[in-house]
Amino acid sequence: MTDNRLGVVGSWCGRILGCLILGVVTGCASTPSVMLDRAIIRNATAQRMTDVRVLHKPTNRIGAVTALLPGRELDLGFPRQAMLATHGDVSWTDGEGVKHERVLALPTVSSGLSAKSTYTLVYTLEKSGGATVVLVP
Repeated sequence: MTDNRLGVVGSWCGRILGCLILGVVTGCASTPSVMLDRAIIRNATAQRMTDVRVLHKPTNRIGAVTALLPGRELDLGFPRQAMLATHGDVSWTDGEGVKHERVLALPTVSSGLSAKSTYTLVYTLEKSGGATVVLVP
């Protein structure tokens, strides 16, 4: 009678090792970051906006300007870096003195974008009090 315990232990260790490798590979395969080198806040209205501010969460990075003239934009350039934020809290006061606040989800690579490209993050503030954010190559 042969002792088959070594085969059972070897098979069991192989399964555990396979599960560990699979866990490490899938755990490290996170969504690649979008790379940015510019951010733009665009006033798409015919009114002067004041106290324009974008706060990125959870990084707490802020872009702000005291006044943004009609049809103009604030263009911020910076060294290429990964976009670590998940959403932007946008606020401004329109020409009639009405305060607007919007929370916008930021686009990701999973939105069909290439992780190898560098993008510009463009916020557009609209007359209706709406706001959008897109990535432009």
